[in-house]
Amino acid sequence: MTIALEEVRGTRPVAEVFAPRALGVLALGLAGWALATTVSNGAASLRLVVSALVVLWAATGLLLAVRRPSETVLAMVVSGAAALAAAGVRVDVVRPFGEAVVPWVAMYVVLAMPADTAGPCPPGNAG
Repeated sequence: MTIALEEVRGTRPVAEVFAPRALGVLALGLAGWALATTVSNGAASLRLVVSALVVLWAATGLLLAVRRPSETVLAMVVSGAAALAAAGVRVDVVRPFGEAVVPWVAMYVVLAMPADTAGPCPPGNAG
């Protein structure tokens, strides 16, 4: 039995569809765990702020995976960085790796934006 190429075109592999969402859920779970343990330990306020920011990064990665399924790599990079940062908040061995990957992820997100998102203002709106 053979399948014509026209029937297959337009479909995406299952792993490509569910991997970013699964990584987003994992990152959100790790970030929630890091925030919950930070709150329960009564840690310093800076660690609490960092944990809350990691939760926001994980939520952003999951939102990217759900709302923009065509941009799987961007969603996986953001979610993966959030998962690494969440582990770095609680585990001291992982912290240097998390700190090293943050500038890389930030640059990737900036460079991966669509062309008209960060473009100059229209002539009538220029200050």
